Amino acid sequence: MKKRGLLVMSIGFLIVALSPIGAQRTTNYSLVLVGISIIGLGYFEFRHNKQVAAKRGTHDGD
Repeated sequence: MKKRGLLVMSIGFLIVALSPIGAQRTTNYSLVLVGISIIGLGYFEFRHNKQVAAKRGTHDGD
């Protein structure tokens, strides 16, 4: 299984975790929205690759 989806999701989680960076330590909601979108894209790619591996009959989807 290609693990690119997991990498994309981890980048999205980092964006969400680092969104309150700044002098006031307030949450930047635009960064949170971008991070959640990236997490969704990574999850979609991960699930898609897992389904393709299951159709092929390989155990790479585990």
